[in-house]
Amino acid sequence: MKRIIIALVAIAVIWILAIAIQEVQRIPTANQLIDEKIKALEALGFEKLLGMIGKGYIQDNIVRDGITYYMGYVVSKPGTIGVIHTNTSKEVFSGLNPGEVITEVEIGGYVDCVTIVPFIYFKMGPSFRIIINNKGEVITPKP
Repeated sequence: MKRIIIALVAIAVIWILAIAIQEVQRIPTANQLIDEKIKALEALGFEKLLGMIGKGYIQDNIVRDGITYYMGYVVSKPGTIGVIHTNTSKEVFSGLNPGEVITEVEIGGYVDCVTIVPFIYFKMGPSFRIIINNKGEVITPKP
């Protein structure tokens, strides 16, 4: 019985170390991917971003150093994005009403850093939310 407990404790310690090491390695890359995506969205221009409102959830699979990161985001009217976590977040998919004029778009999303450890498969990573106005300025809303 004592050997079983020691073995279980050893597995738990190795498992926790694997998660910690992978998180330390992958979160900085995920944050870098977010910064790159924000710059790319900013470069698209306000008019193209307006055209993305109501088009739904966008997902990119990005491979860096042999690791696949899953980025999902949505472009919406300001104030309509709650928590972005899955592609079934239908409440953020509504488009512009006829004749509606807005001067800002809100973009919210996340990056999943896939972590594989013994017995369990995790997806975890940082999220982001920005506003881009019609002057092309990027604003990070306060939480």
